Amino acid sequence: MYGRSPHQAVSNYLEPSPVVNPHFHIGPATGVDLDEMIKAHLPTGHIAIEDVTRVLIRDFSIKPLRPDWEKILTESQQTGQ
Repeated sequence: MYGRSPHQAVSNYLEPSPVVNPHFHIGPATGVDLDEMIKAHLPTGHIAIEDVTRVLIRDFSIKPLRPDWEKILTESQQTGQ
């Protein structure tokens, strides 16, 4: 989706990328001037707390409390489904 400029306002991705889950991006045409928000891979569909936590760690540089955070989130998400 494009705004009043040739830049993307919102884009949705389903194809394989560094982030394998469906996600969307908020582009600069929205007027958002926060670099982390523009680069963030925002998950779509059912949004599990584990997905939100991954976004905070990966895209907003929030420091995880433990080194095995990805494993813990993955196991938690598999158990919850």
